[in-house]
Amino acid sequence: MQKGLILTSILIIMILASGCAPGVESSTVKPEMTNMPVVNDSPSNVEPGAVLEDQFSIEIKGFAFAPETVTVKVGTQVTWTNLDSAPHTATADDLDFDSGILNQGESFTFQFNTPGTFSYICTLHPSMRATIVVVQ
Repeated sequence: MQKGLILTSILIIMILASGCAPGVESSTVKPEMTNMPVVNDSPSNVEPGAVLEDQFSIEIKGFAFAPETVTVKVGTQVTWTNLDSAPHTATADDLDFDSGILNQGESFTFQFNTPGTFSYICTLHPSMRATIVVVQ
């Protein structure tokens, strides 16, 4: 019984370690997802919730998504970058997008091609919640 528990524990540790290794990126890519470097071409004086063009960056820091709510146009690529030392995810409530585990300094980009309201969380820290509103 104890051998089985030890083997299970080792397996769980190996799985978690493989997802947390620096520089390791997931090879699973959904059609609308790409892992791209952060490009923050949005002006720094834009108010949270403003309608923006092409690209938008969201920082994950202090166990929060910043900004928490943003409005973008259809076709905008949104990039999340983890600035915390703890791992995080950006995962849609309806699973339309899922970054997988992002370690410190890692980014995830998703292009929003349909209008709607997309709520998302960090699956590792479910109290971290945010919303993307996509308009025409």
